[in-house]
Amino acid sequence: MTESISQLEMQIEALRNKIALKKEEQREEALLKVTEILREYSLKLEDIMTVEDTKKQKVETKYRFESNAWSGRGRTPKWVMEICEQQNISLEDFKNDSRFKV
Repeated sequence: MTESISQLEMQIEALRNKIALKKEEQREEALLKVTEILREYSLKLEDIMTVEDTKKQKVETKYRFESNAWSGRGRTPKWVMEICEQQNISLEDFKNDSRFKV
């Protein structure tokens, strides 16, 4: 009961088609659900896009040295700490040093 390569390829193609149809069905179901939620809460697509945009806003770089960059927010990067240690300066001195400011 050995199947030929062409038979197996036909089976693969049939499965790919089934998968594509199933994905499209799920996509349509998801769109219906989203539409229902938008209507239920009187939301517009712009409301959702605005929320997404604010979550993904990139913070501007304030400090740069060679290929490294830092916004000045959050945890101090290792490269900044290494510079401070090598040059025997404080983090505040680093932040005020024009060589590293953008």
